[in-house]
Amino acid sequence: MEHPEMMEWPELMARIPKDVITRVQKYLSSMSGLGPYSDSRGAIVLREAVARGISRRDGYPANPNEIYMTGTLFICLRLPMGSCWSRNIDPAGQNHA
Repeated sequence: MEHPEMMEWPELMARIPKDVITRVQKYLSSMSGLGPYSDSRGAIVLREAVARGISRRDGYPANPNEIYMTGTLFICLRLPMGSCWSRNIDPAGQNHA
C-alpha cells in the first residue's frame, strides 16, 4: 500500500493472483492518503474488511471504529500507554497526579 507504483510492474503483477490485485486496486482507490495525514487507526476500508472477517469468524458483529491497524506492535502498545502517561496514570491503575 505504501508503494502503489508497484502495480505498474508487469513481472510482479504476473506472479500475484488476480483476486489479490482486484482487492488492492479497490483499497487503493478508497484511501484518501497515506503517511502522517491519514487516520491513525488505519484506513477505514481496511478496518471494515477486517471487521467483516472477524464477524464471519466469530459469529457476532465487529465494529471497524474499534479496530486499530498499525505497522508494528510497538506502535499498537504505545497508543493506550501514551494516554496513561499524558494523564499521569500508572498502567496498574495508580493515579500519580
